Amino acid sequence: MRCPQPPRALLLLPALLSLALLGVRVQRRLSGEPLDGPQGPDGPGAPNAPDGPGGPNGVLGRPGSQGRPGGPGRLGSHGRPDGPGAINMAAFQWRASSSSSSSSSSSVKATAKPPPPSRHPLQPPYPYPYRFLLNEPHKCRERAPFLVLLVATEPADTAGRAAIRQTWGNESSVPGVSILRLFLTGVHPVFGAPLRRVLEEESALHRDILQQDFLDTYNNLTLKTLMGMEWVSRHCPGAAYVLKADRDVFLNLAFLVGRLLQPQLPPKRDFMTGYIYRDTGPLRSKAYKWYVPRQVYPNDTYPPYCGGPAYVLSGDLAAKVYAVAQTLPLLNMEDSFVGVCLHALGLGVTSSPWGVFNMHRLPYDKCKFSRLVMVHHYQPEEVLSLWPHFQGANVTCPP
Repeated sequence: MRCPQPPRALLLLPALLSLALLGVRVQRRLSGEPLDGPQGPDGPGAPNAPDGPGGPNGVLGRPGSQGRPGGPGRLGSHGRPDGPGAINMAAFQWRASSSSSSSSSSSVKATAKPPPPSRHPLQPPYPYPYRFLLNEPHKCRERAPFLVLLVATEPADTAGRAAIRQTWGNESSVPGVSILRLFLTGVHPVFGAPLRRVLEEESALHRDILQQDFLDTYNNLTLKTLMGMEWVSRHCPGAAYVLKADRDVFLNLAFLVGRLLQPQLPPKRDFMTGYIYRDTGPLRSKAYKWYVPRQVYPNDTYPPYCGGPAYVLSGDLAAKVYAVAQTLPLLNMEDSFVGVCLHALGLGVTSSPWGVFNMHRLPYDKCKFSRLVMVHHYQPEEVLSLWPHFQGANVTCPP
């Protein structure tokens, strides 16, 4: 006679009991209770792991950097920001939570501590020892230029740099004034290795390219600007003025030098001007290219700052901006971050004549453009075709 088989539930009973016991052990472990023996306080947990790789906006082949917490700077009496529109710099810093997780009382169970806040993916690692892959440390050894022109460019933009050299970036564009031109670039996120030889050949020919080993991305524009400020601070401290410009502008250096900077006068100090933004704040929606989360910048407004397409500052201020940037958490918005640096230094921006820094594209007109410093949204190839007419003497403009 065949014995009746036990119900399926009885066959599964040992496995169910084992899973139940395992669940109890896991729950006790998560709650901090010892698995065996009498209950007591937990000891200190394992230290938190260091920050991971820099990711797509970090440095190549290196671990990321938590960065040093930024101090509030000299904002006013007792370290508080002054004025109704002052920025709360005291909140603008990383504060890592304590890694201690032990309790002195045996009657209190230890709870799991959250890890310290890590660097946001939109925040480039800084301060960080980025290396110069291409450098021109001797360009100012024989002369202290009146104006250092720093042009933000992408590694593959060989044609754009060539056009700029022949147009508004020509170092001889203002007779009698010493101008030094440098292009700022990082490493291409995909074609960094193939482009390296191309950049080295271009650099050997023109001696006007600076490159550091961070990835060349939009959110790393701040690193490009700080690379330029670092170069001025270390290798050209005697420069009277520094002009930072993007590649997609029409720039009139002759008007800038003659109308605003006036080389016949002593150089200004602690000076910065451009198109000034006031009472603006971060865009908190991820739908925007200019998205800045609160983890990167917690304040609702930026201090006044000059728009990134082109602004000019005195040589002494370039060195101060670079120095104070070592003490502040970085922003992925380059021009806003420079404004934060000025605020931390207790300095402001200087208004320029209305409209000479134009943030919008204007139809080309020689007489109008001759009275402007900058017009945005002009590609280098467009400027190359317009430049002969702009430089020509066959058009007489009214006084």
